[in-house]
Amino acid sequence: MKENQTVYLVCFVNKLKFEAMTYKFNMARAEGMLGKLAIVGILMTVFMMGIAAYFFQREYEEKERYEKHRKELISNLSHDLRTPLSSVLGYSEMLKNGIYDNEVEQQNYIDIIYRKTIYMEKLLTELLEYSRLELGTIQLQKQKMDIAELI
Repeated sequence: MKENQTVYLVCFVNKLKFEAMTYKFNMARAEGMLGKLAIVGILMTVFMMGIAAYFFQREYEEKERYEKHRKELISNLSHDLRTPLSSVLGYSEMLKNGIYDNEVEQQNYIDIIYRKTIYMEKLLTELLEYSRLELGTIQLQKQKMDIAELI
């Protein structure tokens, strides 16, 4: 290399998250101990930034995945609650308006309303437990079990 030649070191990082970084070296100054120390320092900085970017990106992706699953859960719960609620509303409206042929049919409608209400209560209880687990207000009780006995 020539004595006054300038050398560039270009490091590219994920283009969606970061821009390219460029370092300029003057080779005449880089020949001494201080220059070599600067080069090592710059390389270590680039390496550490790469590691930090990798972990930051993984954490970001994990958060995105978590949010996606959370939205799917809410969507599924909304659908699962809407179906029995529609039945409860329909059958209770029929009872309110006296649209049934006899006492047996009336009792059948009441039974359907009761079963659908129990189902909705179960769904809401599960949702509450999930929320408590997510918030950390409930801790799971772990215990050893014989897998053969469980099966």
